[in-house]
Amino acid sequence: MTAESVASLQSNCMRLLALVGDTTFSLLPITLLPASLSDLVEQLRQDVKLFVRAHQSIVDIQPTWICVSSACRIDYPATLMRCIEATDPTTAFQLAAVNALHQRCVTIWNSLDYSQRGHLNKSPNPVVVAAAWRITERPYLLFYDDACSTAARNGWSTVLQFWLTLIGDEHELEPELGPEEAILLEEARNDARNVRQQPEFRAHLLPQNDERQRLVARLIIIAVKNQQWHILNQLPVDDAEEAFYHFFPDGRIQLSFLHILASSPRWVRSKTDWIARALLKWAPRSRGNTPRKQHYMVADVQHLFRSSAYDDVLRICEMSSTRNGKEMDLFQERVFIQQMCCIQNNTGFFNDILVDDVTSSEGLYSRKCI
Repeated sequence: MTAESVASLQSNCMRLLALVGDTTFSLLPITLLPASLSDLVEQLRQDVKLFVRAHQSIVDIQPTWICVSSACRIDYPATLMRCIEATDPTTAFQLAAVNALHQRCVTIWNSLDYSQRGHLNKSPNPVVVAAAWRITERPYLLFYDDACSTAARNGWSTVLQFWLTLIGDEHELEPELGPEEAILLEEARNDARNVRQQPEFRAHLLPQNDERQRLVARLIIIAVKNQQWHILNQLPVDDAEEAFYHFFPDGRIQLSFLHILASSPRWVRSKTDWIARALLKWAPRSRGNTPRKQHYMVADVQHLFRSSAYDDVLRICEMSSTRNGKEMDLFQERVFIQQMCCIQNNTGFFNDILVDDVTSSEGLYSRKCI
């Protein structure tokens, strides 16, 4: 058996393990595999879940569409092509658009009839509409804000890279689904650079300097709110505070947002910790124009937020996220809120900056998308 055959057999076996349901997978003796192989299986399963989740608003990804490379990671280009070929033309156009496959969009667009083009032009997805407008030479650059926000919300790294490069942001996103995705990211960057060099490029329609910085900051918070951790991991969080006024205009922080930060995966915890500490320091400053201004002077920030304060927030959030594997009921949620408000023995302060957003039986854990 040749080395190529062995690699192909291994990737096929890994693909089968990656596509089985969680219940079936839990019954398999995975622990008998070498640690290196079991880690590869787990990584591939996470890759598949991430890919499916990113495209669930467009189409239900079928297991037969998933391709696996010899490196035992998702073959991102091959999988996308298989998805595009297996769906109807309007869905295929959307898949190509959200993955920044401009030439594929052009090919599909030329095969569409008038009603299909009209359907895409009226799409609620600004990324899709912008792709259609670009083909028809309309001012698609006007969609930059909505397109970036939608890409961050849904976890579309490639098209987010296209728009970030297009607006002049030099930050390069790293592939999360293996080396094959890096090819698409580089193609997206090159496409945007080519657009910027065209004589008809209208730079005045795009954000400049401070406005661009605020946009990237908003993308950070959008990624957190929608738990798109791979997007957060690819963005610099240093300027996240620029977005706090946008999402918390009155300085009041939603408890659900703190809970999302506290329950973030360990591989992004350094970034979510930074955001949370910055947020808890920012909150009293943002309310400096209230009658209680003297109580919240910036000089008091270090006193109000001891170095252990955020650790307490994390501890309480983690302890209260589930009870014996079940969601908290409303009474437990109220207890959680009271604990939050007593962290620093300064109940009035936390009552003033934390929002009790328990509004239904879903309570604190209802996910509010931006």
